[in-house]
Amino acid sequence: MLKSKIIYWVLPVALMLAACSDKDEDGAVPGTQKVVTEIQKTVPGIQKAVSGTQKAESGTQKAESGTQKYYFLESVKLVELAGRTLQVGGMTTQRKINEALEMMDKGLKLAFQVETNFLKSLDARLGKNYQRYFVKGIETYRLGIEAGIQSDQQAGLQLLGQWAEFWSAENKAIRAKLRSG
Repeated sequence: MLKSKIIYWVLPVALMLAACSDKDEDGAVPGTQKVVTEIQKTVPGIQKAVSGTQKAESGTQKAESGTQKYYFLESVKLVELAGRTLQVGGMTTQRKINEALEMMDKGLKLAFQVETNFLKSLDARLGKNYQRYFVKGIETYRLGIEAGIQSDQQAGLQLLGQWAEFWSAENKAIRAKLRSG
C-alpha cells in the first residue's frame, strides 16, 4: 500500500522533471522511457490501471457528447417553438407571449452550455454560425423586448433569420451526423 502511494507520487514528479530536461535530437526527453519502464515494473497492474482510465475517459467523452447533443438540439427546438408561438395569427394573449419568452430563455440557457468544439465536430461552420446568428440573435431580440427597443428586436430577428437560412440548408446533414455519432 505504502509502496503504491509512493510510486503514485513519484511518477508525476519524475515525468515533470524529465519534461524540464533537455531533449535529444529526436525531440524525446532522455531517460523518460527508462523511468516509465522502471515504474511499470515496480507496480504490478499499472498497465491495467492506465487502460481502465483510458476506457473510463472514452465513456465520459461519449456521455459529454450526448449531453452536448441534448443542449444543442433542445436549444434549437425551444427557440423554434417560441418563434412559432409568437407568430401565431389572431389574438395573442400576454400569457402566451410570456410562455414563448420563457421557452426562448430556456433555449438560450441551453445554448450557453453548448461547446463550440462539439459543434465544429459536426460541421466546420456550425460553431461560428450558432454563436454569431442563433445565440446572438436570441440575446439581441430578448434585450430588445426587455428594453422595449424595436430596432434591437428587429436586429435580433435578422440574425435569427440568417441562422434559419444556414440551419435549413444544413439541418439534415448535421442531424445525420448526430444520429451516427
